[in-house]
Amino acid sequence: MSGHDLDTSTEPRSRPMRFLGAMAGMALLGAWAFLLWGEAAWFADPERTGSLAEFLSLGEIAAQVRVPVGQVMAMTIPFLLLLRFKKCVWGASIATAYCLHPLFALNFGSPLGHSPSDTYGLSYATVSPPVTYMAANVLVSNKRKDEVFAMIRSEDPDVVGLSEVNKAWRDAAIESLGDIYPYHGSGSNVGEWTDRACGGMLLSKYHIDSVYSPELVIDGARLRPFVEVAMGGSTVTLLHTERPGRAWRLRARLSLLEQVADRDVSGPRVVMGDFNTTTSSPLLKRFLSATGLLDSRMGFGRQPTWNHFPGQVPVAISNSLSKVWKPGFAIDHVFVSEELSVLERRTVPIPGSDHLAVLVTLKF
Repeated sequence: MSGHDLDTSTEPRSRPMRFLGAMAGMALLGAWAFLLWGEAAWFADPERTGSLAEFLSLGEIAAQVRVPVGQVMAMTIPFLLLLRFKKCVWGASIATAYCLHPLFALNFGSPLGHSPSDTYGLSYATVSPPVTYMAANVLVSNKRKDEVFAMIRSEDPDVVGLSEVNKAWRDAAIESLGDIYPYHGSGSNVGEWTDRACGGMLLSKYHIDSVYSPELVIDGARLRPFVEVAMGGSTVTLLHTERPGRAWRLRARLSLLEQVADRDVSGPRVVMGDFNTTTSSPLLKRFLSATGLLDSRMGFGRQPTWNHFPGQVPVAISNSLSKVWKPGFAIDHVFVSEELSVLERRTVPIPGSDHLAVLVTLKF
């Protein structure tokens, strides 16, 4: 794609402008190839695509940066207009719409369980009582336990899910928070709790009827299990999937998501935790389709929870940016069944962690 192909004027372009046009066209084609690779991750299943599955699964990384790619595309459109690269403008505009269209529902849609005419004041007035859930990846190496527990006490959720906990974290949480969360369930990747373990735990103000945390083994390695508790006719599941990457990580991710999706549960359901991917991931879309669960962010914005700068960039500048343009990736999620209404959803910093915690208040 050359510069003179992109301009309908009869005046010939200079050599530098033709070069810029060619580079813009090549960059645009590369961006589209990158985005389509992300969609190809849908077929990342070793049983269906064999050795190709690992390559396809890396497309999840491309899917995760779909929103930042769209934001960059949107910022380049004025420059392409200024340079009169009209075909590139069209291509960049379509790519921007493709990348960013999910944000319109997240930002401008009605929260789950609400009609557009609902008001939050009416919702809070009629619910009895609302239940608040917190999903927090505390970072197993985090030494600031007391500050984390103080944050939890300050926010005062009814149910807390902590990911990346070892024996020290588990014991400290039970000791420090046991007076307000007398019920708990947990699961470790090594069975017995040790300081080398990495698992998850759910703490609750309400009585827990049962706890289920199966042993998960892939290629001889034990994985972080999910923790499922039943209480008061509802089910809460905490999970932490492997990040995208090598073939064994793909098998681990698929196995964990499939086991959670296959659980035979009835009544209201909440599935939360660190999914290590955004909702642009085809694999996560497949999970939501299989379970019928819905994204609690609807109507509350993108709410990113992680980036490369541990707990600093999202917190430091989030208040000065719109909810569309906040930096980072939304990889910590709270998904809910359709009979639940979302009254409030927000993120809060976790002292010493590279994640933000997600707080969701639900009406049953």
